[in-house]
Amino acid sequence: MNDKINKLKNSRKTFFFTIILIDLITVALTYFIMPVVQSFPPLSEDFGFQEKVQQLTHIQQYLIVFILGITIHLISFKVIMKNITEYINKYTNKEKISDNEIFKVRKECQNIPYKVLIIQMSLFVSIGIIFNLIMLVQFFTIVKFTLMIVAITSIVSLLTFIATQKYLNKVLSSTYEITKAYNKDIGFRVNNTKSLILQTIPLIVVVLVILSLIGYSKAIEQKGYASANYYKVYLKTMEFDKKEINRDYLINKLNEIPLNDLNDSYFIVSPYNENTYNSNLEKPISNFVIEYKNYFYQNFKEGMLYENFGTDEQVYAKSIQDALGKEWLIGFKFSIVDQHLLLYYFAIIFVLVIIFSIILKIWAKNISKNTSKISNNLKEILNSNDIAENSIIPIMSNDELGDLSYYYNKIQEKLINQQDIISIQSKFSAIGEVAAGMAHDINSPASAIEGTVNLLYDFKVDSNEEEYELLLDNMKVAIQKILKIVNNSREQFRNHDSLEKEKFTLNDVLTNIKNAEEHAIIKERCSIKTQIDREINIYGIKSKLYQVIVNLVRNSLNAYKDNNRQGEIRIEAQDNEKEIIIKIIDNAGGIPEEIKHDLFKKILTTRGTKGTGLRFIPSGQYYRSRF
Repeated sequence: MNDKINKLKNSRKTFFFTIILIDLITVALTYFIMPVVQSFPPLSEDFGFQEKVQQLTHIQQYLIVFILGITIHLISFKVIMKNITEYINKYTNKEKISDNEIFKVRKECQNIPYKVLIIQMSLFVSIGIIFNLIMLVQFFTIVKFTLMIVAITSIVSLLTFIATQKYLNKVLSSTYEITKAYNKDIGFRVNNTKSLILQTIPLIVVVLVILSLIGYSKAIEQKGYASANYYKVYLKTMEFDKKEINRDYLINKLNEIPLNDLNDSYFIVSPYNENTYNSNLEKPISNFVIEYKNYFYQNFKEGMLYENFGTDEQVYAKSIQDALGKEWLIGFKFSIVDQHLLLYYFAIIFVLVIIFSIILKIWAKNISKNTSKISNNLKEILNSNDIAENSIIPIMSNDELGDLSYYYNKIQEKLINQQDIISIQSKFSAIGEVAAGMAHDINSPASAIEGTVNLLYDFKVDSNEEEYELLLDNMKVAIQKILKIVNNSREQFRNHDSLEKEKFTLNDVLTNIKNAEEHAIIKERCSIKTQIDREINIYGIKSKLYQVIVNLVRNSLNAYKDNNRQGEIRIEAQDNEKEIIIKIIDNAGGIPEEIKHDLFKKILTTRGTKGTGLRFIPSGQYYRSRF
C-alpha cells in the first residue's frame, strides 16, 4: 500500500513538472520559430539592439509569457482539481473515503482534461489577441500573429490534455483499490472517433499554419528583394550634385523616380536636426529604421532597412554626402504585404482541415468499429442466458485491436469453461442435497414396510383377516410415499436443464419446492408460508425460476441451522403488470454487509467447510437473463 501511495505522490510531482516542461519547451520553440514566421529583420534578435528600440527584449517578453503561463496553469489546476487534491490527501493519509467521494472523484477525473482543454485554449487565445492588439498595429501582422497564437495554443492545450489525462487515470485507478463498486457513464461521453479527431486536428492545424506562415514569409521576402532592386537601380544610376544637396533638391530628385506601387513613398533624413521628410505623411518611417542602420551598419552606404519587428514594410535607403561632408539618408518605403497570397494560404488551410477532418472521421470510425463490436458482444454476454451462444470475434488485423479481439475470444472460452464447471458443481451439489433428503424420507416408509413384512411371516390370515388387510394398506401407503419421493426427485432433475419456455403458474413452482424440500424443512423445524395476492401466470423457463427460488430457500434453511434457530420462510409475490416481484424473507440473521457487493459474482460461503458457495452464481446468471 505504501508503494502505491508513493507512486501516486510521485505521479503528482511528475505531472506538474511535465506542465512546466511543456510551457518551457513551447516558449523556447516559439522564440526560434517566431522570427522566421513573422519575418523579423536580419540580426534583430541582438539583445543590445532590442534594448534600444523597445522597453523589453524578446527574451524578457518570453520570460514574462512563461511565468504568466505557469502561473495560470498552476492556479487553474489548483482550483479545478480541488476535490482531486482532497482525495489524494485522504488517500495518502489512509483516511476513510466514502463511496460518494469516490464517484465524484472518478467523474472529475473524466471531465477535467476536457475542461482544461477548452478553458486553456479560450484563455490563451484571448490573452494573445489582446497582447497582439496592444503591441502591433498592422492588420495583416495581427492576423499572422493571431494564427501563430492559435497554433501554439492548440499544441500546448493538446500536450496538457494528454499529460492531465495520464495523471488523472492514475488517480482514477487508485479509487478502485478503495472500493470495487463501479458505475457506467461517468463524466463526459466522448467516443473514440471524437476523441481521435479532437486530439489530431490541432496537430494538423499547427503544421498547416506554421508551414503556411513560413511559406508566406519566404514569398514576401522575395517580393521585398524585388521592390528593393527596383529602387536600387534608380538610386544607383541617379547623380547628385553635392553643392546643391538640400531637402528641396532631394525632393525634386526623388520625384523623378516613378513609384513601383501607389502605396510606396520616399523619405529624406537630414543631418541638420530637421524633421524627417515623408512623401506620405500617413506612413512615416519609424525610429526603428534609423536605429537599425546605426547599430548594425555604422558605415552604411546603400541597402535594405526594416520598419519594425513583424511589420510587412521595408525600406531601400542610400546615404549621400553634401558639400560639408554631412550624411543624408534618402530612400523608398514599400509594403511587402501580399493580400491575395495570404488569403490563398487561409483558403488552403481551411480546405485541408476540412478534408483531413473528413478522412480522419472515416478512419477513426473504421478503427473504433472493431472496438464497438467487442463492446456489443460483451453486452450480449451480460444479457445472455448462455455464454456459449455468443460467437467469436473475427481477428481482422495484426495490431492492438487484433490483440483485443484475440484476448476477448480467449476470455469467452474461459468463461464458457467456468460456466460449465459451475453448472456441473451446482448439479452435483443439488444431487447431493436431494439424495440426502431422499435417503431420509425413504428410510421411514421402508422401515415400516420391513416391520410389516416381518409380522406377515407369523400372521394367520383366516383368524385375523381385518388386521391382515390393515397391514397391507399400511404397506401400500408406504410404497406410494416412496414413489412420490422418487417421482418428485426425478421431475426435479429432468427439468433442471430444460430451456424450453412454457406457460405455468407461480403456485406450481412453489408447490414443487415445498414437496422437494419437505424433509429439510421438517428437519430444521421451519415452515414455508406463501403470500400471493392472486394467481400469477408466467411464460418462461420454469426450471430456471424453480432453481433461483429453491437456492434462496435452501440458503435460508442453512442460515437457520447454522445460527441454531427455527423459524419461518415467507415467500411473497406481487404482479404489477410491468414486472413480477418475488421476495424470500427469513429471520435467520441476514447476509453480512462485507459480502453483499460480491453476491452473484463470486463463489462465496459463510459456512466454512460446510458450504460450497455455488448457489448464488447460477442464480445470478438466471436472474440476469430472461425466464
